Amino acid sequence: ATPTTWIDDVWVSGDMAKKAALVNVSVRHEGKDLPEHLALDIAITTPDGRPAGTRLLEIPFDANGNADLTCEIVLTEWRPWSPETPQLYLADVTLRSAEGPVHGWTERFGVRQLEARGDRFYLNGNPYLLRGYGDDYIYPLTLVSPPDREAHLQHLAVARRAGFNYVRHHTHCEIPEFFEAADEAGILIQPELPYYHDIPTEGFDFDPLRDIAELYRHFRRYVSFASYSTGNEGHLGSPLDQAVYR
Repeated sequence: ATPTTWIDDVWVSGDMAKKAALVNVSVRHEGKDLPEHLALDIAITTPDGRPAGTRLLEIPFDANGNADLTCEIVLTEWRPWSPETPQLYLADVTLRSAEGPVHGWTERFGVRQLEARGDRFYLNGNPYLLRGYGDDYIYPLTLVSPPDREAHLQHLAVARRAGFNYVRHHTHCEIPEFFEAADEAGILIQPELPYYHDIPTEGFDFDPLRDIAELYRHFRRYVSFASYSTGNEGHLGSPLDQAVYR
């Protein structure tokens, strides 16, 4: 069902200083001839469906028919994300040819800036207290994390009512439905690589540089993805620890 030229990935980050969205798009092609006059049409809307910015872009294909680009769109309605106000935009990205739409992708995203200054955390430029709890991947009814955003949303709503705004995943990383629910509920997430010291807790090789790159690539699209942990109660060893930090 996928055309020979398609949108392979879309993820959106924010620029607080410019009050802009940075829309990252990957377009791929298989076959000999590219369709003529291909372009990307990007439209961003607010959580309640109001227009917040548009762009129409030419696509810089390489010799293999692939393209990776980042488009900056200043948001006409500025609604930064926080646990107290978990505002989420929608970016509709359409690949168009001279004949009409070829392929499409809709990506939900939030805009926020989390940083450390001295001994304090700042969220969107203001001092912020991270009030966190530990999640040990305990699902007595389903045994595994349910692939159900609503189930996770109910779970995280309890944590929000208890005053928490941050969760550490003990020796694991959750599934996309958990991150989607956290985006909505207003919970910042610290996923953890499955290591205890330099011992994997899963059935694969010890390779934290590979695993942390994979973690980022898959979950960078979620505004709730806040920080990393390289494992539980241990040390990866030097100089590997510095390489992972960088």
